[in-house]
Amino acid sequence: MSYESFRVQESGLASTQDSKLEPELARFAGKDPGANGNALGLNPNLPCTSYTDGANPGLPLLGTEGPVLTLTYQRDTAKTDITYVIETSTDLMSWSSSGVTEQILSTNGTVQTVKASVTVKPKVFMRLRVTE
Repeated sequence: MSYESFRVQESGLASTQDSKLEPELARFAGKDPGANGNALGLNPNLPCTSYTDGANPGLPLLGTEGPVLTLTYQRDTAKTDITYVIETSTDLMSWSSSGVTEQILSTNGTVQTVKASVTVKPKVFMRLRVTE
């Protein structure tokens, strides 16, 4: 589904010219899927304050399991124009997907709940990079 189709479906607006809210929609649901909820199944017109629980869409959930850092998120396999990549860094400058493992926890239709894991080094940062 294209961004425009998604935006029209979720907002009920016929086009981007139909609302004075368009600057707000652009800010919360711009065409960059990493800047909006489209890639994560969220409504771009509503703030999201909850984390994914595996059954409902939400923000990615960061956690730890002993010496392992985890990031749980949802991805829609029907959105073939969107790529999800988990990356780690020890300095916030250089990012790599090396050493990250992913496990599909559940599948509901085309939506997968995925847990990405990496062994914690002295310090490690983790992010979900979404590209279109």
